[in-house]
Amino acid sequence: MSRTELILGPPGTGKTTALLDNVSEALAAGTDPSRIGYMAFTRKAAREAAGRAAERFNIRQDDLPWFRTLHSAAFHILGLRPDEVMQDSHFKELGEALGSFTFQHSYDETVERAPLGGGLGDRALAVYSRARARMISVEEEWAKGEDEISLADAKRFARTLEAYKESYQLRDFNDFLDEVHEPLPFELFIIDEAQDLTRQQWAFARRVGATAKRVIIAGDDDQAIFQWSGADLSLFLAFAGNTKVLPLSHRLPRLIWAKAYALAESIKYRRPKAWGPRDDDGQIVWLDIPEQVAVDNGQTWLLLARHKWQLGDLERICRDKGVVYQRDGQWSNQTTAVRAVVNYERLRRGEALGNAQVQAIARFVPGMTPPPKSVPSFSWGDLAWPFAGQPDWMAALSGIGADEREYIRKLRRSGESLVNSGRVVISTIHGIKGGEADCVLIIPDVSRKVCDRLAVDEEKRVWYVAISRAIKELHICAPATERFFRA
Repeated sequence: MSRTELILGPPGTGKTTALLDNVSEALAAGTDPSRIGYMAFTRKAAREAAGRAAERFNIRQDDLPWFRTLHSAAFHILGLRPDEVMQDSHFKELGEALGSFTFQHSYDETVERAPLGGGLGDRALAVYSRARARMISVEEEWAKGEDEISLADAKRFARTLEAYKESYQLRDFNDFLDEVHEPLPFELFIIDEAQDLTRQQWAFARRVGATAKRVIIAGDDDQAIFQWSGADLSLFLAFAGNTKVLPLSHRLPRLIWAKAYALAESIKYRRPKAWGPRDDDGQIVWLDIPEQVAVDNGQTWLLLARHKWQLGDLERICRDKGVVYQRDGQWSNQTTAVRAVVNYERLRRGEALGNAQVQAIARFVPGMTPPPKSVPSFSWGDLAWPFAGQPDWMAALSGIGADEREYIRKLRRSGESLVNSGRVVISTIHGIKGGEADCVLIIPDVSRKVCDRLAVDEEKRVWYVAISRAIKELHICAPATERFFRA
C-alpha cells in the first residue's frame, strides 16, 4: 500500500525545493529517475521543477520523462501525435457547420483548459470542457449560469463535437485524461498545485499513481483560484493523511505578510496553517492613480488587475515611461518594428544579416524593393536603398507608426534594452499565479459581477494571490470606481 502525504506550501515557503528534497532522497536510495513522477497543474510549474531537478541532480531533463503536467502525461502515455488532436482548423470547420459558432481563441494538443470569453464556439466549448472536468453533464454545467449561452446551443455543440470527433477519428484536449487506465510504475509520485486539480484530473492521478510506493500531494488551498475552470478544491481539503505545513516564507516581508495572512484567515473554507514572514519589514505604498507607479526604478514589477480589459491602461503607463514590459507572454521590445530598428542599426555598423531580417526591415522603408528571397544574406552595400548615405533609423524606417516610433525613442532615452527581456510584467491576477517580483502594483477595481462576490472565499483567494507576489514593496492604487476590493 502506498504512503500518502500532504505538503502545504504558503507563498514563498519553498514548496518546489521541499518536493525536490524528496526527489533527492529517492534518487539517493537508488530509484531510477524514470520511476519518479512529478506532475503539476501548470506547464510553468512542471518546467520549473524539471529544470531545477536537472541542474540540482546533474542529469538531463530527458532523464525525467514524468516531470509534466497531468494533461501532457496523458498525451505522452497514449502516444498521440498532434495530427490526431482537434486543431484550430477543425474547430473552425465545426463552427461553420453549426452556423454562428465562431472561435476567437486558439486550440491544439497543448491546451489544458478552455479560456473564458470569445465567440459563441469558444463559450460552448468552455461549457463542454468544464462539464468534462467536473465529470457532470452539459446540462448540469450549464445550470451553474457561468456562461452567456443557451442550453440548446450548449447541447447542440456537445452533440456535434462528439460526432465530428468520431467521424474524423480525432480527440480534443478534454479526452486525454479519460483514456488512460493503467498505472505507471512509480516509486515516488508527486502531485504539485493539487488545489487546482479538477475531478477529472484527480481521477487520472489516482489511476496512474495507483501502485506508487509513496505519494506526495502538494499545494495551498488559499491559492486555489481556478474553480471557475472546473477545479475541485473539496477533494484537496478532504485529504486526511499526514500533513506538513512549510513554516517560513522566504518571499514575504512582515508588513506584506501580515496583510496576506489576515486575508487568508478570513477565508472560511480552508485548512488552518501557521507560517511566518522573512526578517524584513518590506513596504506597503498607497497610490492615488496608477500613473504614479515607479516602474522605471530598476526593480522587477508585476502590474496586476482583476480583468483583462484593465490591462490596456497599465500598458499605456509603461509605454509613456519608456520601459520594456511583457503582456500576454510577449515582450514589448520583440515587435517586428523594434526588431527592424535593431537590425537596421546592425547593418549600418557593417554587419551582415539573414534574408528574413532584411525582409522585415524593408517593410518599414517606403519605396524600397524587397531583396530577392533566393539570396541568403546581405550587407549594407548589397541593398538598393531608396535614399543616399546611411541615415539613422528614424529617417530610414519612416514606415513605423508614430506611436511605435515614439515608444522606441523613449526606450532609448531611458536606457532600456531593445534586445533583452525587461523587468515589468502586466497581467491579470489569474495569469500570474506562481510569479513574484520585487514590487507589485494592484488595481483594486472590479466588474459589477465580481463586486457581488468579493465576500466569497473564491474571490478572497484571488486577492490573496495578488498580495502575496510582492518580495519588497506592495503598491495599492486608490479605486477609480465604486466597485473595488478593499485591500
